[in-house]
Amino acid sequence: MCGIAGIVELAGHSRPDARTLDRMVATLFTRGPDDSGALVRPRVALGVRRLAVIDLANGHQPISNEDESVHVVLNGELYDHDDLRRELMLMGHRFRTRSDTEILVHGFEEWGIARLLQRLNGMFAFALYDERNATTYVARDRIGIKPLVYAHGCDTLYFASTIRALVASGHVPVAPDPLGIRLYIKHQFVPGVGTAIDGVQRVPPASYLAIRGGRVEPPRTYWSLPHGVDEKPGEAEWEERLREVLHAAVKRRMRADVSVGVFLSGGLDSSIVAGIMAQQAGAPVHAFTVGFGTHAGFDETPFARNAARRFGATLHHAECTPEQFARQAMGAAACLNEPVGDPACVPLLALSEVAAQHVTVVLSGEGADELFSGYGYYRRIGTRRARLLDQFKRVALGRTASAFSGYPYAMSAKQVQSLTPRFADAGNVGLVTQNLEKQWAGPNRRDRLHCASRVDIQGFLADDLLGKVDSTTMHYSLEARVPFLDHHVVETAMSMPGGIKRTGREGKKVLRRAFAPLIGTELAERNKHGFAVPLSLWFRGPMRSLLEDLGGRVARDLEWLDAVEVRRLIDAHLAGRDRSRVLWNLLVLTGWYRSLEQFASQTHGRVLRPV
Repeated sequence: MCGIAGIVELAGHSRPDARTLDRMVATLFTRGPDDSGALVRPRVALGVRRLAVIDLANGHQPISNEDESVHVVLNGELYDHDDLRRELMLMGHRFRTRSDTEILVHGFEEWGIARLLQRLNGMFAFALYDERNATTYVARDRIGIKPLVYAHGCDTLYFASTIRALVASGHVPVAPDPLGIRLYIKHQFVPGVGTAIDGVQRVPPASYLAIRGGRVEPPRTYWSLPHGVDEKPGEAEWEERLREVLHAAVKRRMRADVSVGVFLSGGLDSSIVAGIMAQQAGAPVHAFTVGFGTHAGFDETPFARNAARRFGATLHHAECTPEQFARQAMGAAACLNEPVGDPACVPLLALSEVAAQHVTVVLSGEGADELFSGYGYYRRIGTRRARLLDQFKRVALGRTASAFSGYPYAMSAKQVQSLTPRFADAGNVGLVTQNLEKQWAGPNRRDRLHCASRVDIQGFLADDLLGKVDSTTMHYSLEARVPFLDHHVVETAMSMPGGIKRTGREGKKVLRRAFAPLIGTELAERNKHGFAVPLSLWFRGPMRSLLEDLGGRVARDLEWLDAVEVRRLIDAHLAGRDRSRVLWNLLVLTGWYRSLEQFASQTHGRVLRPV
């Protein structure tokens, strides 16, 4: 696991400034505290901070091929690197290390960029420079587990694992992107390829950019979610297939030259991962859970203890009381790569701090709800095509409070506009949402559960949950791996008919039944709890001062938001009408944006462009 950054000169043969690259790479220290490296050539500069997980002694990056004509920097892990190394060695390639990173340069020589990407099993963002053909490729894993952002003008492209690293270049000023800000306030994350910062874009999941001949080519897709479902297998066969692919996925993610643990809430998903790990480890697994003190209705600690006892795991406990939550809230917002209005960021940060004291790698259960229809709102989803098209229409007109999948919006498009009156030309947020959902849902619209999963996997999961996990774990130099998002597991799940995954109120039906013998009936039948935070209650109690300060923060730091409208939301919440979700979104936005502004000002004195 690492952080990467780079510069590509688009005009002429000038050599990128090594000092600029150094500044970008320095911001990535927590993502890679063990080592750093750089390569500067005419046209291209690649930089990396390394967290040593595989081949600790010899995995220094950048890594090159035998004649040093192909160079690469990698953020992430390639779980099948041993198999690919053996295959490439039989083809005559000579390896200098056991590092998974070295697979990329030899695999590129043998297969080219598209076929190489299709062969990989892992979570990754990498940059590869083919010096002979003067072409740079930047690529991202299938689901978007690892972040990769870029910005470019007429003459230079900058890319990095984080927006902060781009800002450190001195050529990417901090200014709000009007549409990105509006989408964030509506969704609690920015969906799609845009970001909250003007001029900064994401490389889409399952895609790569090619930069050659002074031109940045449009992203090319190398993989997509299955569009159709397979009606032939029965429930028993699907359960067997699922056990096979998930056991293999966990086994792959336990391979490391450092210690490996698991986030364990005591819910279905994390218990399955912990149970498989316990079977394969041959020794007690380190497990980590977080509690909320006296708020028993939100505290899953007892369930985590029961699960740890069943699997013989050593359980470590993090605490996140209301007072701790209030103290750490703005710091948690500042550590995010992009704004994510999910209050679970704060306890997850506390959990990561404890885990990093014991292990370097941790497995987590993200993705199971999206793949196996686990969320409660999936209950409302029918199967008729007419209802699907009607929902798209309602989204476009702003007449619904939730996405096509059922995921609730934080605010309506009209309310978002009232909060951002200065962004008059930001675009139609409702129409953008509709277009994204049409694109995500794909052609198989008869099975609405299948379509809803596609929307959540490529929206909520990719742009919210995975970003949250990456930012909070990397803040403590902890590598988080997600076995449910192994592409073999994803392809299996997305080939299942909706009725295999959910029946009425029973979500994740196939998952529960496939792994009940492993985790026990009590865990298998436990209702979904979610990583919930009693935010509405705390805003009227121990976090009230933080809420009261929000209006002043907005007026001082985010002049493009309407402070009067924010004050109305605060007063409404304190009067008993729950506005906690949008208020938390705004708190995160102020903390994140102000932190980025201060960093830019201290580093270069360059902050804002006109809105």
